[in-house]
Amino acid sequence: EQMGIISATLSDDASAGVQLESLKCWRDILLAEEKRIESGAAKAKMAAKKNITVSKKISGDQDGDACISGSVLTNHATRLYEMTLISDDKIRYHLVDLIGHLLRQGLINPMETVPYLLALQGDVKCPQTRSLALKLLVSEGEKRPDMLRQRIAAGIKAAFNFQRNVYPRDENGMPRVTALIQNRIEGTGKIVTQTLFDSVWVESSLCNKKAQRQGLYKQIIGLFEKEVSSDITNLDTKTCDLKRHEVDKLPLLLFASQILAHLPYNSLSDPLFIIYHSSCICALDGNEILVRFAALLGNDICDPNVE
Repeated sequence: EQMGIISATLSDDASAGVQLESLKCWRDILLAEEKRIESGAAKAKMAAKKNITVSKKISGDQDGDACISGSVLTNHATRLYEMTLISDDKIRYHLVDLIGHLLRQGLINPMETVPYLLALQGDVKCPQTRSLALKLLVSEGEKRPDMLRQRIAAGIKAAFNFQRNVYPRDENGMPRVTALIQNRIEGTGKIVTQTLFDSVWVESSLCNKKAQRQGLYKQIIGLFEKEVSSDITNLDTKTCDLKRHEVDKLPLLLFASQILAHLPYNSLSDPLFIIYHSSCICALDGNEILVRFAALLGNDICDPNVE
């Protein structure tokens, strides 16, 4: 760590083979440490020392180097999250495997990890990686039911970024970032459109309670709400920056709208809930949009409020 070897093996400058082997080595180290601690070898070694005091026996975890490897790797958690955008599918799979062990051992923050696991639901060409990420999401959802709902907006942003970097083009080579998957039903030949998050929706506890579902919808709809700056200094500059940000945000909103349009709803009240909150946003910002369209078309537009 002090010599920078770990950072070098995980960096973009390292070859794919070096990155892959480093992920495997860290996984093996974590598992070996876990096995050694659970076997009681450290405790037996300490008990064999006759000159050790009682206070030293009961201090800490009774094993000074028990979690050194894990804590060292925790310092590189940000880099591990960045590596989810690597194009090599083998690296992504072993990366998710390593993240799973870190989560199980409590060495990384689940709140920071969940958006990247949600993003990997879009790894459609590597079903093993997608299945492993789904397994981790379901496990975390069972332990912390509200966390998936709270991090769904960040997960959509991470999924959009993943698709834009890893799968930026469709089957015909055209540039396209989509949240939809086309699956063909065996026997009937019928094509069914699903979202990247359908598996999470079905396998986890997100859709069990109405309050949880509505909270999740609010998180997604919140992406469409207009951002307002509370700082009034340099207002003109900030307004221009905000308008540019809204334009840059359009592809992300299209991505989120595809998810809202194709989620596997199991209650009639769910689409009505989304329509209601969408209408509220339109009521607040719709008039401003209409004025902009009027200016763009030379005021040649009908005002629905004028008889």
